[in-house]
Amino acid sequence: MKRYMRALSLVLVLALLVSSGAAASVRGETSADALAALGLFRGTDKGYELTRAPTRTEAAVMLVRLLGCEEEARAGARSHPFRDVAPWAQDYIAYMYEKGLTRGMSETRFGAGEPCSAQMYVTMVLRALGYDEGDGDFTYQTALAFAASIGLCDETLTDGVFLRGNLAAVSENALLTQVKSSDDVLLNVLRARGAVDEKAAAAFLSAHAALLRLNEAFADTADGFSGEVTLSRAASRGGVSTSVRVDGTLARSHEGAHLDASLTAGGVAAAARVWERDSTLYLTRGGENTARSGDALSRMCALFTPRLAPNRYAALTLDESVLTVRFDDAACRALARAWMALDGAADETDELTRADVRFTAELSDSGAPVRVTVTVDAACRGAAGLTEYEATSSLIFPSRRGGDRFSRCADLYGFPARVRRRVHC
Repeated sequence: MKRYMRALSLVLVLALLVSSGAAASVRGETSADALAALGLFRGTDKGYELTRAPTRTEAAVMLVRLLGCEEEARAGARSHPFRDVAPWAQDYIAYMYEKGLTRGMSETRFGAGEPCSAQMYVTMVLRALGYDEGDGDFTYQTALAFAASIGLCDETLTDGVFLRGNLAAVSENALLTQVKSSDDVLLNVLRARGAVDEKAAAAFLSAHAALLRLNEAFADTADGFSGEVTLSRAASRGGVSTSVRVDGTLARSHEGAHLDASLTAGGVAAAARVWERDSTLYLTRGGENTARSGDALSRMCALFTPRLAPNRYAALTLDESVLTVRFDDAACRALARAWMALDGAADETDELTRADVRFTAELSDSGAPVRVTVTVDAACRGAAGLTEYEATSSLIFPSRRGGDRFSRCADLYGFPARVRRRVHC
Protein backbone atom coordinates (compact mmCIF):
# COMPACT_ATOMS: atom_id res chain seq x y z
CA MET A 1 0.00 0.00 0.00
CA LYS A 2 2.68 2.51 1.02
CA ARG A 3 4.86 1.78 -2.00
CA TYR A 4 1.84 1.94 -4.29
CA MET A 5 0.72 5.32 -2.98
CA ARG A 6 4.28 6.66 -3.27
CA ALA A 7 4.39 5.55 -6.90
CA LEU A 8 1.03 7.17 -7.47
CA SER A 9 2.13 10.43 -5.87
CA LEU A 10 5.03 10.80 -8.28
CA VAL A 11 2.79 11.96 -11.10
CA LEU A 12 1.18 14.68 -9.03
CA VAL A 13 4.02 17.15 -9.14
CA LEU A 14 3.27 18.83 -12.46
CA ALA A 15 0.49 20.73 -10.69
CA LEU A 16 3.40 22.89 -9.55
CA LEU A 17 3.75 24.10 -13.12
CA VAL A 18 0.51 25.96 -12.78
CA SER A 19 0.69 27.11 -9.18
CA SER A 20 4.27 27.36 -7.99
CA GLY A 21 7.08 29.83 -8.25
CA ALA A 22 9.03 27.31 -10.35
CA ALA A 23 6.74 28.12 -13.23
CA ALA A 24 7.57 31.77 -12.80
CA SER A 25 11.16 31.48 -13.95
CA VAL A 26 12.03 33.96 -16.66
CA ARG A 27 12.34 32.42 -20.12
CA GLY A 28 14.59 35.25 -21.28
CA GLU A 29 17.02 33.39 -23.54
CA THR A 30 14.38 31.59 -25.58
CA SER A 31 12.32 34.78 -25.84
CA ALA A 32 15.39 36.65 -27.04
CA ASP A 33 16.09 33.90 -29.60
CA ALA A 34 12.50 34.05 -30.87
CA LEU A 35 12.62 37.84 -31.17
CA ALA A 36 16.02 37.72 -32.87
CA ALA A 37 14.69 35.23 -35.44
CA LEU A 38 11.93 37.72 -36.21
CA GLY A 39 14.49 40.52 -36.55
CA LEU A 40 13.21 42.29 -33.44
CA PHE A 41 16.09 41.80 -30.96
CA ARG A 42 19.85 42.30 -31.23
CA GLY A 43 21.48 42.34 -27.83
CA THR A 44 24.76 44.16 -27.21
CA ASP A 45 28.39 43.65 -28.17
CA LYS A 46 28.52 41.28 -25.16
CA GLY A 47 25.55 39.18 -26.25
CA TYR A 48 22.01 39.25 -24.91
CA GLU A 49 23.09 40.18 -21.35
CA LEU A 50 19.78 38.90 -20.03
CA THR A 51 20.79 38.77 -16.37
CA ARG A 52 21.31 42.50 -15.83
CA ALA A 53 18.79 45.30 -15.54
CA PRO A 54 18.05 47.26 -18.73
CA THR A 55 18.46 51.01 -18.82
CA ARG A 56 15.56 53.20 -19.86
CA THR A 57 17.40 53.91 -23.10
CA GLU A 58 17.81 50.20 -23.84
CA ALA A 59 14.13 49.61 -23.12
CA ALA A 60 13.14 52.40 -25.49
CA VAL A 61 15.35 51.02 -28.26
CA MET A 62 13.93 47.53 -27.64
CA LEU A 63 10.40 48.84 -28.04
CA VAL A 64 11.18 50.70 -31.27
CA ARG A 65 12.64 47.49 -32.69
CA LEU A 66 9.70 45.45 -31.40
CA LEU A 67 7.36 47.72 -33.35
CA GLY A 68 9.41 47.20 -36.51
CA CYS A 69 10.09 50.95 -36.69
CA GLU A 70 13.85 51.15 -36.29
CA GLU A 71 14.54 52.29 -39.86
CA GLU A 72 11.75 54.85 -39.69
CA ALA A 73 13.06 56.15 -36.37
CA ARG A 74 16.63 56.50 -37.58
CA ALA A 75 15.60 58.19 -40.84
CA GLY A 76 13.38 60.88 -39.33
CA ALA A 77 14.27 64.42 -38.34
CA ARG A 78 12.57 64.48 -34.95
CA SER A 79 13.35 66.21 -31.68
CA HIS A 80 12.79 65.77 -27.97
CA PRO A 81 13.31 68.00 -24.92
CA PHE A 82 15.57 65.67 -22.92
CA ARG A 83 19.15 66.68 -22.15
CA ASP A 84 20.56 63.37 -20.90
CA VAL A 85 20.23 61.17 -23.99
CA ALA A 86 23.39 59.76 -25.60
CA PRO A 87 24.03 60.79 -29.24
CA TRP A 88 23.52 57.24 -30.57
CA ALA A 89 20.04 57.02 -28.97
CA GLN A 90 18.73 60.45 -30.03
CA ASP A 91 16.63 59.16 -32.95
CA TYR A 92 15.06 56.37 -30.91
CA ILE A 93 14.05 58.61 -28.02
CA ALA A 94 12.80 61.31 -30.40
CA TYR A 95 10.61 58.73 -32.15
CA MET A 96 9.25 57.47 -28.84
CA TYR A 97 8.54 61.03 -27.70
CA GLU A 98 6.83 62.07 -30.93
CA LYS A 99 4.59 58.97 -30.89
CA GLY A 100 3.59 59.56 -27.28
CA LEU A 101 5.22 56.36 -26.06
CA THR A 102 7.39 58.05 -23.43
CA ARG A 103 7.18 61.23 -21.40
CA GLY A 104 10.50 61.13 -19.59
CA MET A 105 11.22 61.51 -15.90
CA SER A 106 10.72 65.29 -16.13
CA GLU A 107 10.34 67.91 -18.83
CA THR A 108 14.07 67.86 -19.57
CA ARG A 109 15.32 64.53 -18.16
CA PHE A 110 14.65 61.18 -19.75
CA GLY A 111 16.55 59.16 -17.14
CA ALA A 112 18.55 57.58 -19.94
CA GLY A 113 21.01 55.62 -17.83
CA GLU A 114 18.64 54.71 -15.01
CA PRO A 115 17.26 51.18 -14.64
CA CYS A 116 13.95 50.53 -16.38
CA SER A 117 11.40 48.94 -14.07
CA ALA A 118 8.68 46.51 -15.12
CA GLN A 119 6.09 49.22 -14.59
CA MET A 120 7.97 51.62 -16.86
CA TYR A 121 8.41 49.14 -19.72
CA VAL A 122 4.90 47.72 -19.51
CA THR A 123 3.50 51.27 -19.61
CA MET A 124 5.43 51.97 -22.81
CA VAL A 125 4.31 48.68 -24.36
CA LEU A 126 0.67 49.37 -23.52
CA ARG A 127 0.91 52.76 -25.22
CA ALA A 128 2.51 51.09 -28.24
CA LEU A 129 -0.45 48.68 -28.40
CA GLY A 130 -2.80 51.66 -28.60
CA TYR A 131 -3.97 51.80 -25.00
CA ASP A 132 -4.11 55.32 -23.63
CA GLU A 133 -4.16 56.83 -20.15
CA GLY A 134 -6.10 59.77 -21.57
CA ASP A 135 -8.90 57.43 -22.69
CA GLY A 136 -9.07 55.87 -19.25
CA ASP A 137 -7.67 52.50 -20.34
CA PHE A 138 -5.11 52.48 -17.52
CA THR A 139 -2.89 54.68 -15.39
CA TYR A 140 0.78 54.39 -14.62
CA GLN A 141 -0.17 53.04 -11.19
CA THR A 142 -2.49 50.37 -12.67
CA ALA A 143 -0.33 49.48 -15.68
CA LEU A 144 0.77 46.06 -14.39
CA ALA A 145 -2.73 45.04 -13.35
CA PHE A 146 -4.17 46.16 -16.68
CA ALA A 147 -1.40 44.34 -18.56
CA ALA A 148 -2.30 41.15 -16.68
CA SER A 149 -5.98 41.61 -17.56
CA ILE A 150 -5.25 41.62 -21.31
CA GLY A 151 -2.75 38.75 -21.12
CA LEU A 152 0.40 40.77 -21.70
CA CYS A 153 2.20 39.64 -18.53
CA ASP A 154 1.71 38.76 -14.89
CA GLU A 155 3.69 38.81 -11.67
CA THR A 156 5.93 35.96 -12.82
CA LEU A 157 7.61 38.41 -15.19
CA THR A 158 7.23 41.67 -13.32
CA ASP A 159 7.83 40.93 -9.62
CA GLY A 160 11.31 41.49 -8.23
CA VAL A 161 14.24 42.92 -10.18
CA PHE A 162 13.32 43.56 -13.81
CA LEU A 163 16.10 42.18 -16.02
CA ARG A 164 16.78 42.23 -19.74
CA GLY A 165 15.50 38.64 -19.79
CA ASN A 166 12.18 39.82 -18.35
CA LEU A 167 12.10 42.60 -20.92
CA ALA A 168 12.55 40.05 -23.73
CA ALA A 169 9.79 37.83 -22.33
CA VAL A 170 7.31 40.72 -21.99
CA SER A 171 8.22 41.79 -25.53
CA GLU A 172 7.52 38.29 -26.84
CA ASN A 173 4.15 38.27 -25.07
CA ALA A 174 3.36 41.63 -26.65
CA LEU A 175 3.52 40.02 -30.09
CA LEU A 176 0.54 37.86 -29.12
CA THR A 177 -1.43 40.67 -27.51
CA GLN A 178 -4.28 42.38 -29.33
CA VAL A 179 -3.69 45.87 -30.65
CA LYS A 180 -6.46 48.13 -29.37
CA SER A 181 -7.36 49.58 -32.76
CA SER A 182 -7.35 46.17 -34.46
CA ASP A 183 -9.00 42.77 -34.23
CA ASP A 184 -5.55 41.25 -34.54
CA VAL A 185 -2.44 40.75 -32.47
CA LEU A 186 0.73 42.83 -32.79
CA LEU A 187 2.71 40.23 -34.74
CA ASN A 188 0.06 39.99 -37.47
CA VAL A 189 0.03 43.78 -37.70
CA LEU A 190 3.81 43.66 -38.19
CA ARG A 191 3.43 40.93 -40.80
CA ALA A 192 0.96 43.03 -42.75
CA ARG A 193 3.57 45.80 -42.86
CA GLY A 194 6.33 43.42 -43.90
CA ALA A 195 8.24 44.35 -40.75
CA VAL A 196 9.20 40.79 -39.71
CA ASP A 197 10.63 37.69 -41.35
CA GLU A 198 7.56 35.88 -42.72
CA LYS A 199 8.89 32.34 -42.33
CA ALA A 200 9.94 32.94 -38.73
CA ALA A 201 6.61 34.62 -37.97
CA ALA A 202 4.61 31.70 -39.39
CA ALA A 203 6.58 29.18 -37.31
CA PHE A 204 6.21 31.31 -34.18
CA LEU A 205 2.46 31.69 -34.60
CA SER A 206 1.89 28.03 -35.50
CA ALA A 207 3.48 26.89 -32.23
CA HIS A 208 1.35 29.30 -30.22
CA ALA A 209 -1.77 28.25 -32.16
CA ALA A 210 -1.03 24.68 -31.09
CA LEU A 211 -0.81 25.87 -27.49
CA LEU A 212 -4.24 27.49 -27.81
CA ARG A 213 -5.59 24.30 -29.36
CA LEU A 214 -4.21 22.25 -26.49
CA ASN A 215 -5.64 24.61 -23.88
CA GLU A 216 -9.08 24.37 -25.44
CA ALA A 217 -8.85 20.57 -25.51
CA PHE A 218 -8.01 20.69 -21.80
CA ALA A 219 -10.95 23.01 -21.17
CA ASP A 220 -13.21 20.41 -22.79
CA THR A 221 -12.34 17.98 -20.00
CA ALA A 222 -13.66 20.23 -17.23
CA ASP A 223 -16.86 18.19 -16.92
CA GLY A 224 -15.01 14.89 -16.98
CA PHE A 225 -12.91 12.55 -19.09
CA SER A 226 -11.62 9.00 -19.23
CA GLY A 227 -8.35 7.89 -20.76
CA GLU A 228 -5.49 5.43 -20.70
CA VAL A 229 -2.70 6.32 -18.31
CA THR A 230 0.88 5.05 -18.11
CA LEU A 231 3.53 5.91 -15.56
CA SER A 232 7.04 4.54 -15.38
CA ARG A 233 9.80 5.44 -12.97
CA ALA A 234 13.35 4.17 -12.53
CA ALA A 235 15.88 5.23 -9.94
CA SER A 236 19.32 4.06 -8.96
CA ARG A 237 20.91 5.04 -5.67
CA GLY A 238 23.96 3.66 -3.96
CA GLY A 239 24.11 0.82 -6.46
CA VAL A 240 20.49 -0.22 -5.79
CA SER A 241 18.01 0.13 -8.66
CA THR A 242 14.23 0.27 -8.34
CA SER A 243 11.46 0.60 -10.91
CA VAL A 244 7.70 1.08 -10.84
CA ARG A 245 5.18 1.01 -13.69
CA VAL A 246 1.47 1.80 -13.63
CA ASP A 247 -0.86 1.02 -16.57
CA GLY A 248 -4.58 1.60 -16.49
CA THR A 249 -7.53 3.91 -16.96
CA LEU A 250 -7.87 7.28 -15.27
CA ALA A 251 -11.30 8.93 -15.15
CA ARG A 252 -12.88 12.00 -13.62
CA SER A 253 -16.54 13.01 -13.27
CA HIS A 254 -18.68 15.21 -11.04
CA GLU A 255 -18.79 12.34 -8.55
CA GLY A 256 -15.02 12.07 -8.17
CA ALA A 257 -12.10 10.31 -9.82
CA HIS A 258 -10.91 6.75 -10.14
CA LEU A 259 -7.97 4.75 -11.44
CA ASP A 260 -8.15 1.09 -12.53
CA ALA A 261 -4.59 -0.05 -13.05
CA SER A 262 -1.97 -2.73 -13.02
CA LEU A 263 0.99 -1.91 -10.79
CA THR A 264 4.36 -3.52 -11.39
CA ALA A 265 7.02 -2.99 -8.72
CA GLY A 266 10.10 -5.10 -8.12
CA GLY A 267 9.07 -7.46 -10.91
CA VAL A 268 5.73 -8.24 -9.23
CA ALA A 269 2.46 -7.19 -10.90
CA ALA A 270 -0.86 -6.70 -9.17
CA ALA A 271 -4.22 -5.24 -10.16
CA ALA A 272 -5.59 -2.36 -8.10
CA ARG A 273 -8.34 0.20 -8.12
CA VAL A 274 -8.14 3.58 -6.47
CA TRP A 275 -11.06 5.96 -6.34
CA GLU A 276 -11.53 9.31 -4.70
CA ARG A 277 -14.55 11.05 -3.31
CA ASP A 278 -14.89 13.91 -0.86
CA SER A 279 -11.10 14.12 -0.34
CA THR A 280 -10.85 10.43 0.62
CA LEU A 281 -8.87 7.81 -1.31
CA TYR A 282 -10.10 4.23 -1.37
CA LEU A 283 -7.82 1.41 -2.51
CA THR A 284 -8.90 -2.09 -3.49
CA ARG A 285 -6.00 -4.47 -4.01
CA GLY A 286 -5.72 -8.23 -3.57
CA GLY A 287 -9.20 -8.42 -2.06
CA GLU A 288 -8.34 -5.87 0.62
CA ASN A 289 -9.98 -2.45 0.98
CA THR A 290 -8.25 0.46 2.67
CA ALA A 291 -8.98 4.18 2.91
CA ARG A 292 -6.98 7.32 3.64
CA SER A 293 -7.52 11.04 3.33
CA GLY A 294 -6.17 12.70 0.22
CA ASP A 295 -6.91 14.15 -3.20
CA ALA A 296 -4.24 12.36 -5.24
CA LEU A 297 -6.47 11.46 -8.19
CA SER A 298 -7.92 14.95 -8.56
CA ARG A 299 -4.42 16.34 -8.59
CA MET A 300 -3.38 13.69 -11.09
CA CYS A 301 -6.21 14.76 -13.40
CA ALA A 302 -5.10 18.37 -13.03
CA LEU A 303 -1.58 17.24 -13.88
CA PHE A 304 -2.64 15.98 -17.28
CA THR A 305 -4.95 18.89 -18.14
CA PRO A 306 -3.12 22.06 -17.02
CA ARG A 307 -3.64 25.52 -18.45
CA LEU A 308 -0.32 26.22 -20.13
CA ALA A 309 -0.30 29.99 -20.19
CA PRO A 310 2.07 31.57 -22.75
CA ASN A 311 4.10 33.33 -20.07
CA ARG A 312 4.90 30.14 -18.14
CA TYR A 313 7.16 28.23 -20.46
CA ALA A 314 10.83 28.49 -21.36
CA ALA A 315 10.63 27.23 -24.93
CA LEU A 316 7.76 26.25 -27.21
CA THR A 317 8.24 24.19 -30.36
CA LEU A 318 5.88 22.50 -32.81
CA ASP A 319 7.09 19.59 -34.93
CA GLU A 320 4.26 18.40 -37.16
CA SER A 321 1.49 17.67 -34.61
CA VAL A 322 3.72 17.34 -31.53
CA LEU A 323 3.93 20.35 -29.23
CA THR A 324 6.84 20.44 -26.80
CA VAL A 325 7.05 22.78 -23.81
CA ARG A 326 10.48 23.11 -22.24
CA PHE A 327 11.31 24.78 -18.95
CA ASP A 328 14.34 26.88 -18.11
CA ASP A 329 17.05 25.70 -15.74
CA ALA A 330 15.54 27.14 -12.58
CA ALA A 331 12.11 25.65 -13.25
CA CYS A 332 13.58 22.28 -14.24
CA ARG A 333 15.62 22.09 -11.08
CA ALA A 334 12.70 23.00 -8.83
CA LEU A 335 10.34 20.56 -10.52
CA ALA A 336 12.83 17.71 -10.65
CA ARG A 337 13.65 18.15 -6.98
CA ALA A 338 9.96 18.07 -6.08
CA TRP A 339 9.33 14.93 -8.15
CA MET A 340 12.29 13.12 -6.62
CA ALA A 341 11.42 14.18 -3.08
CA LEU A 342 7.81 13.03 -3.36
CA ASP A 343 8.95 9.69 -4.75
CA GLY A 344 11.50 9.25 -1.98
CA ALA A 345 14.39 9.44 -4.44
CA ALA A 346 15.98 12.54 -2.94
CA ASP A 347 16.17 14.48 0.32
CA GLU A 348 15.92 18.26 0.66
CA THR A 349 19.63 18.45 1.49
CA ASP A 350 20.74 16.50 -1.59
CA GLU A 351 22.58 18.44 -4.29
CA LEU A 352 20.80 18.37 -7.64
CA THR A 353 23.43 17.79 -10.33
CA ARG A 354 21.21 17.43 -13.40
CA ALA A 355 17.60 18.31 -14.20
CA ASP A 356 15.48 18.31 -17.33
CA VAL A 357 11.67 18.45 -17.42
CA ARG A 358 9.57 18.61 -20.55
CA PHE A 359 5.88 18.48 -21.43
CA THR A 360 4.77 17.13 -24.82
CA ALA A 361 1.35 16.77 -26.40
CA GLU A 362 0.39 14.92 -29.57
CA LEU A 363 -2.47 16.86 -31.13
CA SER A 364 -5.13 15.81 -33.63
CA ASP A 365 -7.16 18.23 -35.73
CA SER A 366 -9.97 15.67 -36.05
CA GLY A 367 -10.64 15.33 -32.33
CA ALA A 368 -8.88 11.94 -32.09
CA PRO A 369 -7.19 11.05 -28.76
CA VAL A 370 -4.59 13.46 -27.45
CA ARG A 371 -1.52 12.04 -25.72
CA VAL A 372 0.03 14.19 -23.01
CA THR A 373 3.45 13.18 -21.69
CA VAL A 374 5.65 14.57 -18.92
CA THR A 375 9.28 13.46 -18.72
CA VAL A 376 11.77 14.04 -15.91
CA ASP A 377 15.47 13.21 -16.19
CA ALA A 378 17.49 14.18 -13.14
CA ALA A 379 20.31 13.26 -10.79
CA CYS A 380 21.29 14.31 -7.28
CA ARG A 381 24.10 13.62 -4.84
CA GLY A 382 23.62 13.12 -1.12
CA ALA A 383 24.84 11.13 1.85
CA ALA A 384 23.81 7.86 0.18
CA GLY A 385 25.71 8.71 -3.01
CA LEU A 386 24.56 9.57 -6.51
CA THR A 387 20.92 9.03 -7.48
CA GLU A 388 20.00 8.73 -11.15
CA TYR A 389 16.28 9.29 -11.75
CA GLU A 390 13.96 9.03 -14.75
CA ALA A 391 10.17 9.27 -14.78
CA THR A 392 7.64 9.42 -17.60
CA SER A 393 3.87 9.78 -17.26
CA SER A 394 1.40 9.92 -20.13
CA LEU A 395 -2.35 10.03 -20.68
CA ILE A 396 -4.44 9.35 -23.77
CA PHE A 397 -7.93 10.80 -23.65
CA PRO A 398 -10.58 11.59 -26.29
CA SER A 399 -11.32 15.24 -26.98
CA ARG A 400 -14.93 16.16 -26.31
CA ARG A 401 -15.05 18.38 -29.39
CA GLY A 402 -14.02 18.09 -33.02
CA GLY A 403 -11.22 19.96 -34.69
CA ASP A 404 -13.31 22.50 -36.64
CA ARG A 405 -13.30 24.93 -33.71
CA PHE A 406 -9.51 24.99 -33.92
CA SER A 407 -9.18 25.43 -37.68
CA ARG A 408 -9.15 29.22 -37.62
CA CYS A 409 -6.20 29.30 -35.22
CA ALA A 410 -4.22 26.50 -36.90
CA ASP A 411 -1.89 29.04 -38.49
CA LEU A 412 -3.18 32.18 -36.73
CA TYR A 413 -4.01 34.02 -39.94
CA GLY A 414 -7.49 34.82 -38.61
CA PHE A 415 -8.34 36.38 -35.27
CA PRO A 416 -6.05 34.78 -32.69
CA ALA A 417 -6.77 37.44 -30.07
CA ARG A 418 -10.37 36.28 -29.88
CA VAL A 419 -9.30 32.66 -29.66
CA ARG A 420 -6.83 33.64 -26.97
CA ARG A 421 -9.52 35.30 -24.88
CA ARG A 422 -11.88 32.38 -25.29
CA VAL A 423 -9.46 29.90 -23.79
CA HIS A 424 -8.23 32.34 -21.12
CA CYS A 425 -4.52 31.79 -21.76
